[in-house]
Amino acid sequence: MRAWLPRRKITASLWLVVGIVLCGAVGAVARVLALNDGGVFFPESHFEIIVDKEKTLSIGDVQKPEVASTFLPNHWIGWTSGAVWYRLTVNNPAPTPSELNLQIFHPWVTSVEFYAPNESGGFSTARAGNAIPHGEWAVDSPLPTFPFKAPAGGGATFYVRAMSEDLFQIPFVLLSKESFAKVNFYNRLFIAVFVGAALAMLFYNLLLYVSLRDKSYLWYVLYITCMTLLVLSLKGFAFQYLWPDWPDWSKRFNHLFGSLVQITGLMFARYFLSTKEQNPGLDKILKGYALIHAVYLPFVYPWPAAVFAPASAFTEASPLVFDILLFYAGFSALQKGQRAARYFVVSSLFTIFGMAIFILGVLGIFPYGFFADNSLESGFLLEIVLLSLALADRITLIQAERAEAQGLALENQRKLSGYLENAKAELEAQVEKRTGELRFAKEKAEQATKLKDKFMSLVSHDLKGPIGAMKGLMQVSMLPDTTPDEVTNCSRHCYESAVGLLEMIDKLLDISRLQTGAIRPDKTGVDFYSLSITTVAKVSQLAIDKGISLVNQTPSDMRLFADKTLVGEVLLNLLTNAIKFTPAGGTITVYSPGKAIFAVSDTGGGVPEKLLPDLFRHDVKTIGVGTSGEVGTGLGLPFCQDIMSAHGGKLRVENGQNGAVFFAEFPDEKPVVMLVDDQEVHRVLMREQIEKICPVDFVEASTGVEALAKLKNCNPVLIISDINMPDMNGFEFLKEVRKLHTQDELPVIISTAISGSSSPSAGTAIDNKSVAFELGANDFIMKPIIPVEFVPRVKRYL
Repeated sequence: MRAWLPRRKITASLWLVVGIVLCGAVGAVARVLALNDGGVFFPESHFEIIVDKEKTLSIGDVQKPEVASTFLPNHWIGWTSGAVWYRLTVNNPAPTPSELNLQIFHPWVTSVEFYAPNESGGFSTARAGNAIPHGEWAVDSPLPTFPFKAPAGGGATFYVRAMSEDLFQIPFVLLSKESFAKVNFYNRLFIAVFVGAALAMLFYNLLLYVSLRDKSYLWYVLYITCMTLLVLSLKGFAFQYLWPDWPDWSKRFNHLFGSLVQITGLMFARYFLSTKEQNPGLDKILKGYALIHAVYLPFVYPWPAAVFAPASAFTEASPLVFDILLFYAGFSALQKGQRAARYFVVSSLFTIFGMAIFILGVLGIFPYGFFADNSLESGFLLEIVLLSLALADRITLIQAERAEAQGLALENQRKLSGYLENAKAELEAQVEKRTGELRFAKEKAEQATKLKDKFMSLVSHDLKGPIGAMKGLMQVSMLPDTTPDEVTNCSRHCYESAVGLLEMIDKLLDISRLQTGAIRPDKTGVDFYSLSITTVAKVSQLAIDKGISLVNQTPSDMRLFADKTLVGEVLLNLLTNAIKFTPAGGTITVYSPGKAIFAVSDTGGGVPEKLLPDLFRHDVKTIGVGTSGEVGTGLGLPFCQDIMSAHGGKLRVENGQNGAVFFAEFPDEKPVVMLVDDQEVHRVLMREQIEKICPVDFVEASTGVEALAKLKNCNPVLIISDINMPDMNGFEFLKEVRKLHTQDELPVIISTAISGSSSPSAGTAIDNKSVAFELGANDFIMKPIIPVEFVPRVKRYL
């Protein structure tokens, strides 16, 4: 019994081993890949693998029974520094051999050796991988590809020896010749679409950066550039076309571009979402993670695999963290009301989804097929498009902000242009005025020089005559035999000559002062009727002595806007001339033939026709002898013409049937009064009262600024200004006026009102009055207007 038990145990053990072997045989049979209808096969579950940690096994070794029996079903390996052997058995039931291509989905496998049985009983070898120059690959394809033939009506076993510095998850696909051509075409088409879209977005946004100088667009361009290079590297096109002879660097470019994508993406997020201003804490995290990748960059150098392995693990894990950070940054910005963050969040979700599928496929958790292999690039493509839309939306916002800013800028520019135009116009006016003044002064100087020469030559005789006469009379009076009566007579004649000489000198001085500008008309409202009465009274005795009648027919309401003194001088000269040339019994009449015109007519013989052209000229003597032998200086009429010219008028003469008529014509203008008050009702009341005094023109302004602008284009005889006004009050306005005109040149009356009272019942009014006079006001009145107080104060200046 005891002997039997060991035998039972041994027998059971043998049956267990047989069962395991049979199960293994069944599993081995199940792992054979049958080439049924279809041109695309995924052999992932049909592979058997062993790990050669020492990398010592050869193709011959793996066929030995003791090694062949150690092959296990395909499973997750992770990182390994050794070599991995793959075994695949293919059964071709077709009566003809099948031409197939075994392709690895991604090209970052370091080294791949493919062993296919040949007719001589050995194996044909082909190589690929990013540690091998691309020119030595079995097929000129972006992905490691190995062509072989599956024999007709039977099976064949193939081997693959692979090494990788990255995660050891190698996705295989088995393609018929026709399917390989189609898959290769669609892969290239997909990459062409991706690169085309990326380049379009790249150049478009680069132009936008050049135009807008917004760093968001620059980082987006760098982000797309790095992403495009990463995709080209991941899909093998970069190694095939850009650096086919750099195998050492080719296997590290995935890591380099992967880190650069994350650095530029994080910087783009910072500028696009304005995290520095909107979320400083998150901004520090984004900068910190970008700095970690910057520190990692030296590790992509082709160091030995043992040194690079930890860095490779970081590369595999960091993209998902990167996308989660971008999503969180976009979501935070969206919560803060940033409209463009909508696109940012959605693009991050697409990238996270594509990245997750890709990484899960690489880790072996998710089936790694065409979908998983292109999920990362698809996510990138959608991200590029959505971020471009986000930037386009940003442009819309920028344009709206810019339009608003431009509107404000244009408004400010319009104001500035207005100020500049006004300043330019004012400057040009001043320059033109100064130029005109200089030109006028030059012409006047030249004219005065010529006039002086002619005039002095003409009057020298008249000046010498009285002086010579006085000299002769004095000599006669000093003779010893001269009687006292003769001395008295000589003295009387000397006195008369001296009086005539002084009269001539006074006229010459008046003419000189008027022509040089020393005498300027101070225009005010002149009551010409009163002035004519006064002037006629001055010469009435002369008229009576000659038996001449003086008639004053001046209208009682006649007013002139002129210099009262100079107008009186003109009237006096015309009357004395008329008396001189009117015979006894004649009549002299003062009247007004029209508006702003007065005339003096006489019943003398008129002005000789030959004298008429030169009657008012300084350089031509037109002295005549009066009806009683009176002799004048010949300067009176030219002097009167100068006075009229200074007023903008003229003096003219006409010979009538009964004598001469002299007309003094003044410009048809009225005195200008400027009313400055922000309340129109007060301006209306002042207008009504001032119009009762005399006809005037008004210039009105509601602010001091407006009044100063209008003052440049008018010449008022009086300004009445309120104190309380917007922009510039009355005191400030008065200061500016006094910078331009003195109190005598331009009178200013300050007016004000105290709420609830029409009289100064508080210290405020007294203070205002004191300030007004200190600043140069001529008078101060209270509002509302009281006619009996207002009219007399204003009338003094009109």
